[in-house]
Amino acid sequence: RWFDRQIVMHIGGVESVHALYVNGEFVGYGTDSRLASEYDITAFVHAGSNDVAIVVMRWSAHSYVEDQDQWWMAGLHRSVFVEARGAVHLESLVCTAGLRGAGTSDVIGTLAASATLDGLMPPGAGWRVRFGVETLRGRRLGRTQLVDVPYQFAVPYVFSGHTATATFELPGIDAWSAESPTRYRVTAELLGPDGSIAEVHSQFIGFRNVEVRDRQLLVNGEPVWIFGVNRHDH
Repeated sequence: RWFDRQIVMHIGGVESVHALYVNGEFVGYGTDSRLASEYDITAFVHAGSNDVAIVVMRWSAHSYVEDQDQWWMAGLHRSVFVEARGAVHLESLVCTAGLRGAGTSDVIGTLAASATLDGLMPPGAGWRVRFGVETLRGRRLGRTQLVDVPYQFAVPYVFSGHTATATFELPGIDAWSAESPTRYRVTAELLGPDGSIAEVHSQFIGFRNVEVRDRQLLVNGEPVWIFGVNRHDH
């Protein structure tokens, strides 16, 4: 079932650096121990059994760059998995939520959602993304927005990427705060040129406003105190 799809290996975190081999062939090299590395292994795998080797180098030049007051525990310390993505798929869904009129009767939630496509081939004409916002119980807020994905990537100085963007203004929204962490769900449906749904992605968001005013940190217009401890990422 994975033929004609993009096969990606996700390596969540390796200390210090690592090299990936698939069926004896070198695929790539990752140098950030605290961020995920992803590799397109479509051309390296075949039907049936495949051999995967992740070689971890305990010490590297990056050990000195990252040399803080920490424990040194080399190895694979986050999830490793392989997944099949569509030949054209949603590579990322970025949501930026805000809040206007906090503390008043005219509260409006603002949202800018951007979905970027990627895959084995650039998307041609006809690909679209349908954006929507709903409560966690599935009640739709406002109208969905159907946005065409730009595809004329050969146009110089004009094309900015295979990214579809939608903006929403939602009145009467419940604000997010530490005391009342109300969340909503953003959905992005990828529609193919024939109108069928290729895949669906969702993301949880909260509407809030954070600002510094009069030398105070304000969340939704109210001053807050932050209590915390220094935490190193193990």
